[in-house]
Amino acid sequence: MEHERNVCGEFDVYLKKIERTLKVSMIARDGSIKIIGPKAYVDKAKSVFNNLIELSKRGQSDYRAERGLCTFIVIYIRRRQDT
Repeated sequence: MEHERNVCGEFDVYLKKIERTLKVSMIARDGSIKIIGPKAYVDKAKSVFNNLIELSKRGQSDYRAERGLCTFIVIYIRRRQDT
């Protein structure tokens, strides 16, 4: 749950940023996350969230800054669209 808390941020501030950017609703409860929205957006949000969890596990906390999170999301989505 530590990594989920890192990704969600205090008062879910980072989670809300992901929601707004990817146009989904995300509900974090007891170490799990529920993502609601159009399938394509839900898939992107899951992928972004899982990648942020992996960064947290590796101790790479650069994503925690709001600006860094936005940049990460945009770059990640663009890379996924190019493949």
